[in-house]
Amino acid sequence: APALHSFHANTLDAVIRGIELGSRYGRKLQFHLSEDEGDVRICLEKYGMRPVEVLADLKATGKVPALDHLILSDCVWTSRKEKELIKEHGMSVVFNGRMNEQVKAGTAAVREYIELGVPVYIGTDGEASNDDLSISNERKWQAEKHKLNKEEEQMLQRPFEMAGVKVGELVKGAAADIKICKNGSPDSLFVGGRLVMKDGELLSKNIINDSETFIKDMWKNTAR
Repeated sequence: APALHSFHANTLDAVIRGIELGSRYGRKLQFHLSEDEGDVRICLEKYGMRPVEVLADLKATGKVPALDHLILSDCVWTSRKEKELIKEHGMSVVFNGRMNEQVKAGTAAVREYIELGVPVYIGTDGEASNDDLSISNERKWQAEKHKLNKEEEQMLQRPFEMAGVKVGELVKGAAADIKICKNGSPDSLFVGGRLVMKDGELLSKNIINDSETFIKDMWKNTAR
């Protein structure tokens, strides 16, 4: 799957090519957008538009076929119009709240996205700019920071589809990753619905290759 970092790390041609490839092969495309004020400034100086407006213009002018496969990370410095464009074009947003706060990038308007009906999810960004890669800790931070009501919290936890496979719920056919803890530490682990660790002991010594095999099979089945 294509993964463009951001506008400031790519030429516009590279952005167009990445979006086109994702659309052609039915793949999601991850893109850091408006993480800080500098990202907005660069787009205004280069293209005379804000970041989301640039994406919408690419679609309107036929330079890209669609935008609904884009997963936008951060989205801190977005205007109301940009949020509405994200909703209009079916894009999703992943919030990296703790990282954004730690690097003093700002705080995303989570509630506004939810109210607009934009699909929103929680991410960690990466260990280079965050304390850890724990989604559980990220959820706790978001809950304390934004004080979401029950309905909003449920929206952040709802299942979604990736490569045609349901993620985020425990049902037959879903790509289920389950961690079972004992006394606060991982005890057993299911990856893609398969048990890879039991009672604190790894059942497979080649977890990375096994996981990659599952992912490759998932993409292959989707492409059929």
